[in-house]
Formats: sequence, C-alpha cells, structure tokens
Amino acid sequence: MSDERRWPPADAIWVGKGGPVGGWRAFVLLLVAIASFGATLVLVVQHRSTLGLLAVAPLLLVLVVGVIWALPATRTTWAITDRALFERRLFSSPKRLDLESIAWANREAKEVSRHRVTFWVNGTPVEVDITQSNQSYAVRLELTSGRALRLDPMPDADHLAALISGHLNSAITLAALRKIDGTPPSAYFRTDIFFSTESSWAGDSYGPVFIGPTWFVRFHAPLGGIAQALLLSLVARAEPAEKVEAALLDFLQPNQVGSFVALRRQELKIEWEGDSLLLRHGERTDQVDLAPERRAHARGLLRAQAPYRG
Repeated sequence: MSDERRWPPADAIWVGKGGPVGGWRAFVLLLVAIASFGATLVLVVQHRSTLGLLAVAPLLLVLVVGVIWALPATRTTWAITDRALFERRLFSSPKRLDLESIAWANREAKEVSRHRVTFWVNGTPVEVDITQSNQSYAVRLELTSGRALRLDPMPDADHLAALISGHLNSAITLAALRKIDGTPPSAYFRTDIFFSTESSWAGDSYGPVFIGPTWFVRFHAPLGGIAQALLLSLVARAEPAEKVEAALLDFLQPNQVGSFVALRRQELKIEWEGDSLLLRHGERTDQVDLAPERRAHARGLLRAQAPYRG
C-alpha cells in the first residue's frame, strides 16, 4: 500500500472502522491492563509525595498509549473508492492499494455459518458467499502479485468483501454508488429513467422506486448493502432506458432481493396529489411518498412523458 495524506478520501464510497480485539489477543490485553493497573496503584500508595507521583506519571503515559495503540477499534479505519482501497492506522498516514492489484476478496471468520447466493446479471450467474459469525472476522485479499493481505478485525467484513468481489466481476460499478460526502448515485442523474433508493407512505419506510419506459417497480421494504449497490450499478449503465429496464426485470425475477411489485405503465395511471404520487390501477389506488430532493426529478420525467404512450 502506498501513502496518501487526505482522510477520508474525498470520493470515498464506504468507510469502516475496526472492531474490538477478540480471542487470545483480548485476553492478553486484559492481563496487561490488570497488571499495569495493579503496579500503578502500588506505586501511588507507596509514593504519596509529589516526587512519587511524578515517578508514576511515565508509567501511566506508557499504559494509555499502549492501550490506544493495541486496540484496532481506535487505530484502524478502512475506506474504498472506485479506484482504490485505503487503510489508516493511528499515528500513521493512510495507505493506498489500487483495486487493479486485487485478484480476489473474501471474508474470513471463526465458527461461521455460510451460504451461497446467486445473482443473475445479464443472464450470467454471479455467486456471492454470505457468512455470519459473532467471533473474529477479517477480509482476505489475494493480490495479482501473489501476495495476500488480511484486514482485521472488521465488523463490516461481509460488505467490504462483497463490494470488492462485485467490482472484480463487473456486477457492481463503484463509481455509480453514493459517496459518503452526499454526492448522489449516478442513477439519479438519468433523464430517461427515474430511480430512488427509498420511498415511504404514511410514515412507514419502503424500498426503491423505478419508473422506466414501460414498467413501474416498487419494493415493499428498504434495500441496503450489496442489493442496493447492484441495483444502482444496473440502472446507471450507459445504455438506452429500454435495455436498462429489461435488464432490471431480468435481474429481479430469479434473485431474492426482497418483495416488490412490478406494474405495466399502460395499465397504470400515475398522478400527483400534493407531494404524493398516486398509482391508480383498476379499482385500487396506492400512494408513494418520495424524498423531497427526488420529487422534482419524478415530476419532470412524468411531465416529459405525458401523455404516456406504451
């Protein structure tokens, strides 16, 4: 990894902090802390004078600095952009590893329960290993040079490993995702498709909303993590709206990405009532509330397509 100065990177997509020390390392740290505290207490009792306290001060300083240095929760942070992975430890400059130098990424854990989920992208199966564990965890990276790196301990190891794996097999476009500085995902800038990662109704949170040339798709529950990253990458493709819409429907059918409803727009009447979107199909009317910053885009798209011709 090479040195970088700015932290976190301006275009970071994800930032994660190391978790607490686990296993034998936690036990050793506990013994050291107890022994150091005991020794410090004895010295304080024996040396009640100012000179005695000054003698104890260096030991206290060494103890505090040692604990801070030893705990990964306080000294290690990771970030990823569309070009590189960064690692930052306390008292040191961030290190950079170009994503092009990574050949493979996976999560490591002790006593894990593991299952494999298959996503279909453009008719091609993409397999992702999902693991769960309450014990030590890490991300293992195999580099193109033949070396291996282990990032640990990392509570969000699943997410980072899946992001890197999705990037490597072209299922996820990291540049298309939302940045931590609030920069919207690339899908939000399309003028021929509407997409929002969230919606609501009557105070309840719902999932993404997609309005394409011929279909309206709405998820019944919020999507997070990798499922959302896959959808954002798909919608942001530099392809005509019709192809993106077809790819989205192909993606949804075989994948377990949550409950959703897909309605043909020729059988659907979409209109506004105040700031709420009303969907009239048959004798049923559904209401969709969008985030304030997404309403103008939805209004503009629907206005440009009115009257709708499917």
